[in-house]
Amino acid sequence: MKTLALGLLLAASLGAAAHAATPIVLDFHGLDGGDSRERPGDFYNGGLGSEGSGPGPAFGITFSSDALVACNLGFACDDPRAEGSPVDILRFLDPRAAFAPDEDPDAPSVMNVAGGFTDAVSFIYASSSAGSIRIWSGLNGKGTLLASMDLGITHGCEDFTDCGFESVDKSFTGLGRSVEFVNFDFGLTGFDDIRLTLADGDSAVPEPAAWAMMIAGFGLAGVALRRRRSLAAA
Repeated sequence: MKTLALGLLLAASLGAAAHAATPIVLDFHGLDGGDSRERPGDFYNGGLGSEGSGPGPAFGITFSSDALVACNLGFACDDPRAEGSPVDILRFLDPRAAFAPDEDPDAPSVMNVAGGFTDAVSFIYASSSAGSIRIWSGLNGKGTLLASMDLGITHGCEDFTDCGFESVDKSFTGLGRSVEFVNFDFGLTGFDDIRLTLADGDSAVPEPAAWAMMIAGFGLAGVALRRRRSLAAA
């Protein structure tokens, strides 16, 4: 009886661990969104931003080299028009801009999640141009396209008089490892409060070693059950 219980407990615990997940929010606080416009770097990978901020939380998340953190969207940090808008927001450099000579204009603007994320991605954004997001099964916008969503110009951003943030929530099936941001005018587009559910480990399903342990657990349970039946029959 003890062997049977041990086998079932082992299988159940491994199955639960394989599907464990952690919800997180990236608000970009702790990075310098002022004049330095710090690049996230390894801040959300347990390391430092480009200006030395950190170390940040070890979420296994990195961004493409064109990502930076700004104090707000399109205004100077002390501009009164920016009051009430989210601070320390994610933006991407325009590769055509003179201050971004090292950026590859053909490289994707992405957020990479090494261990993967599940179910949905949500955030708030403001933009003066239309664009889209794409959720991929691989890093750097590669692999299988799991979901995509078109995003429009947000309220007040047409003439940039009172540019407002709007909420986005996109669900998908599978394990995502990157979110690609496509076709925005990144000089006038910002993202904040990115919410993800991190997968536990590199896969949302058990790894081979976990499968082997689960099978062994069920095997022990089966042996114990057969032994119990044999003793009962005798």
